[in-house]
Parts: sequence; structure tokens; C-alpha cells
Amino acid sequence: MAKPCSLLNEIFPVHLVMKKILLFSLPMLLAFALIYLIFLRPKQLYSDHLQIGAVYMKYACGDCSLEMKVLSVNSSQYHFILQEEIFPLSVNDKADELCTYISNANYNTAFNEKDTGLQFTIAGRLHKYKGLYTISGCGPARCFIVDSIQYGNSPWVKF
Repeated sequence: MAKPCSLLNEIFPVHLVMKKILLFSLPMLLAFALIYLIFLRPKQLYSDHLQIGAVYMKYACGDCSLEMKVLSVNSSQYHFILQEEIFPLSVNDKADELCTYISNANYNTAFNEKDTGLQFTIAGRLHKYKGLYTISGCGPARCFIVDSIQYGNSPWVKF
């Protein structure tokens, strides 16, 4: 008399069942990943191109932080980001160059006790979701994808 497990294995061979599950689930997983990358991921940024005035908070969260506080925005639709912190990111993965530009402006500026920080004008697009980049010791900040930046009256620098 056959054992129950071997009888079940004859009716439903485990290796064939697992193979069918993998053959079905792998294409579905790839399809969901493509749908996310093509349709959902681009919608994480607002479509409007903004120009904001922001102050670099020197040593607010450590030496390496680029977080800035928004002082002005050129669109009344985005007034909800006023006095919020943003984390500037380069559009073309030039994060080191962006960091160097802000650091050089910081290094070349003499502060007195009344200064609140360096004021920049930044052009780019705002990320819809807050908290993608949280620096240790800082709260969550909304990302701002920088196309170009200007410090004071200096020329615009594209990123």
C-alpha cells in the first residue's frame, strides 16, 4: 500500500507545481515593476517648475547637511512649503557639485551674529512626498530637484 505523501506526490508533483507558480508569478512581478517605473514613479514630482527662495541652515543638522528652509515661492499654489525644510538634490546626479557650490558660498561668506544663513534662489521641481531623505538629527525634509541655483546676485549655475 502506498504512503499518503507518495500518493499525493504522484497526483500533484511538487516540482511541477512550484515550476508553474514561478512561471506565473515572475512575469506578473516584472509587469508590476514596469508599471511602477513607467506610470507611477514619474508622478512623484509635481509638474510645475518652481523658483524658491531658501536659506541654507548652516550646521543645522551637521556639517554635511544641505537642508534649507523655504522663505518664498513663486507660485501661490505652493505656499504650503513656506517655512518648511527641503533637501536639494541634483537633477543629473551631480550631488557632489551641488554640495561644493553651497559649501563654497558658505565658506566665502563672513557671518555676523545677526545672520540667519545663506540665501539661495533655486529653480526646479518639488517632490510630492516628505521624508524620503532624513538626515540623522534632522526631521524629514521634502526633496527639491534642482535644475539651477543662484547665490545672492551671482550668476545662475545649472545642475
